[in-house]
Amino acid sequence: MEQLKIEDLPEVYQSLAESLGVEGVIKLSETFGGAYMYIPKPDKLLQIARNAAIMDRYRKGKSIRSIAREFKLTDVRIRAIIAEETMNENQISIFDIEDEDQS
Repeated sequence: MEQLKIEDLPEVYQSLAESLGVEGVIKLSETFGGAYMYIPKPDKLLQIARNAAIMDRYRKGKSIRSIAREFKLTDVRIRAIIAEETMNENQISIFDIEDEDQS
């Protein structure tokens, strides 16, 4: 596999190899091969990190107004993010529920 070149890969994986290198594609395949994986766009990843930072500041007692100024968002948007994140944290996954038959 040391001699594998980008051109040797199926066309659909060539752009991935151009970004990660052939070894990166092989590692990705070894780790996640056969699994369906959604890769969010960069702005979504940044939004997730931003929302986590907002929640961290809110839990540490910072005011909504100061958080809004720091992140250049409105107070209303900060309240909405806090509400959304709180709701997400409180949701129960079907994987969290123990099967009563196993008890």
